[in-house]
Amino acid sequence: MDDVLLQIAEACLHDERLIEVVKSIASMAEVEKELFKTRLKVYFLNKTGEIDLQAYEFFRILLQENNAKRVLELLKEKFSTS
Repeated sequence: MDDVLLQIAEACLHDERLIEVVKSIASMAEVEKELFKTRLKVYFLNKTGEIDLQAYEFFRILLQENNAKRVLELLKEKFSTS
């Protein structure tokens, strides 16, 4: 799983919108995450396009356990220039 999280962290370096999504998910309480998961499932239910499937997988991974927080940690550890 760490390799996938690392790929997400690398993608965040190239798109500020992604990092904002990761930060938002990382700051959610468990109840908020569960509600968001439900909304995602409903939204992506009939989506079959490749981009839609990739977006769903992105969110699904970030919502598991503490993956969003882990991505933020990876950004600091691996990509910090300080």
